[in-house]
Amino acid sequence: MATYGQLLIDAGGGVIYHGKQSARQDGATLVIGLGGTGSDAVMKLKKEVFKQLKPDDENAVLPTYSAIKYLVVDSDASKINAQVGKLTDIDRNTEFFEISNSNIKATFGATEILKKNAVIVMYTQETGFVKKQLRLHREYMLLQEYCMQEKTGFSLLIIGVRG
Repeated sequence: MATYGQLLIDAGGGVIYHGKQSARQDGATLVIGLGGTGSDAVMKLKKEVFKQLKPDDENAVLPTYSAIKYLVVDSDASKINAQVGKLTDIDRNTEFFEISNSNIKATFGATEILKKNAVIVMYTQETGFVKKQLRLHREYMLLQEYCMQEKTGFSLLIIGVRG
């Protein structure tokens, strides 16, 4: 049978000892993690927030921190998908933005949901294919191209929707 100390969140459990927590400071905080290492850092920081700071409502069953938001930006969702349902996990629906695009053709066919003069930011390893689609779909134009990883061929493309 587990002891109380083993159930504490800092020991990998889910029990938070409120006597150790500090009061939060005023002001909003946004924590952004980029890539795998950034994802790890955000998850560790989120765990520390739960351990160290008093929540908005100390009597609530699940602690909330309305002034602290998290965002993980990554092209690989495997780490987020492998989470096991801990309180400190990254919420895939509200705290994760996947920048890979496995269906580029569908993106270019979605003109009905894109506003005129909108901008698409696309992280892709298929730069040649995207440029071909841009030639075929004249309602789009390449505004900027950044080589992100020369070795693997990943690029960040900024695409405009003509007005």
